[in-house]
Amino acid sequence: MKKDENEEIKEVSKKTFKKKVIMISIIAIICIIAIIVTVYIVNNIWNSTNVDIEKSNSEEVNGFKQTTANVSFANMNIDDENLDEVQKDIINYFDDNYFEFSSKDAQKYPQVFQGAKVCIPVAVIKVLKSTNDEFEVLAVDCGITMYNYYEDTKIEDIPVERLLVISGKQLNERLSKNDMLYVLGRYIDVENKEIDGKTYMVSKIQANNVVKIEQNYENVGGVSVYSPNVIQIYSFSTLKNIAEYIFGKDIKVNEAVKGQDYDSNDFGDFYKITLDNQSNANFKVFNMYKNTGMITYNKIHNELSDNIQKRLFISADFQHFIVSTYDKGTKHVYIDYFDKQLNKIWGREFDYSSTKSFVSPIDYDTKKLAIVVDNDLYLLDLETGENIIEPVIVGEKIKVNMMSDGIILIGDNNKDTIMKVDYSGNIIFRLNADTSMNLINSAELQIVNGKIVLKISGEKNTGSDLTEYLLKYIVLNSNGEIETLSGDLSDESAY
Repeated sequence: MKKDENEEIKEVSKKTFKKKVIMISIIAIICIIAIIVTVYIVNNIWNSTNVDIEKSNSEEVNGFKQTTANVSFANMNIDDENLDEVQKDIINYFDDNYFEFSSKDAQKYPQVFQGAKVCIPVAVIKVLKSTNDEFEVLAVDCGITMYNYYEDTKIEDIPVERLLVISGKQLNERLSKNDMLYVLGRYIDVENKEIDGKTYMVSKIQANNVVKIEQNYENVGGVSVYSPNVIQIYSFSTLKNIAEYIFGKDIKVNEAVKGQDYDSNDFGDFYKITLDNQSNANFKVFNMYKNTGMITYNKIHNELSDNIQKRLFISADFQHFIVSTYDKGTKHVYIDYFDKQLNKIWGREFDYSSTKSFVSPIDYDTKKLAIVVDNDLYLLDLETGENIIEPVIVGEKIKVNMMSDGIILIGDNNKDTIMKVDYSGNIIFRLNADTSMNLINSAELQIVNGKIVLKISGEKNTGSDLTEYLLKYIVLNSNGEIETLSGDLSDESAY
């Protein structure tokens, strides 16, 4: 081979090698870019998925953000779109935190009532709107006054602070003038409303449950006096649907019969729930009350003594039962946890020496349960029933509410009335109520616009045989600072 030919071959080989190197480099660069793009896309998808998961597992309760796992039963909301209609009925039934509404107080303390759940007796003055879908009526806040006082009264003669606009979904029986109602709903605000050519500043309530009160009149000294029947807040059909959701379809729902289902010392304001399958001693016959969200074990049919009080709670996941048993005779409290197939998962026993019978407030979410027994706060793992933290001494309490960042506890007197304990057992804050009440009997607590709104009711010792009943509203921010503190209001005030 000639020298020139050899040089030419070498030159071609060099060029070929360079082309291969360049080609390999290009391919490598393309691969690196592809890997970077792929990683970027996957990372974005992962982050987006995580955001979606986080969003799907969270909800806002009246402005108070919590994850779904952290929303306790006491804080569950019927406005939650993730709940079906029966679950909303269950939440509404067991919700005992409605504020007894006074339009006068609402205008005086808007920080307390705006956005809060309220209940109130009213009389319809005028129907403003009535379609197949919704209604709107002008009503008067009745307080404890006689209904017929307003029957023929002109709108302009009624104190403006007594006027309300009630709106909601249309009822099966449409409302008309002079209807007497018991309304449960949410207070919106005060608004200017034009009625018959005149503008009034009225309170507005969006109703979620409207109960018509039967109008009975009694002759008292020759005068016709209005005397309402006992109000049944929850209808038979609603309670039957709730009972079937909780216990299954194989049940019977009957009116309670005096002598058969309750004795002369009790009231028959409940329906008797009887399971068809009576083989499980823990689940036989229950009382489901018409006017308050409570299910108890029927004492006669479950052969329980007067020393024993048993109550059933539906879990926050709607798939389990929590049963509390108070035995005054043996001074013990039992908490048992069952699945929907009525199998017992675990049980706990506590000593109970308190002088107050059958008082152990609880709250729970899907993972844990908080309960106060004998001045101690326990936090239990719902899966195992074991303590999550060591019991915390908190004193006598009448209310427990599990927040996302801690547990709110309400006491029965002016000292340490409001406490907050975190989920590690540390006391975050404690506040005195600063009221003239000698004893606090009840407390309602709501989360409104991201703040804790508390109503406490109690007794004042006047130094005579008469007892004065008072209430007070307190608004707290998340730091435990009081933003609004109402004066002591009469619990039986009339206008």
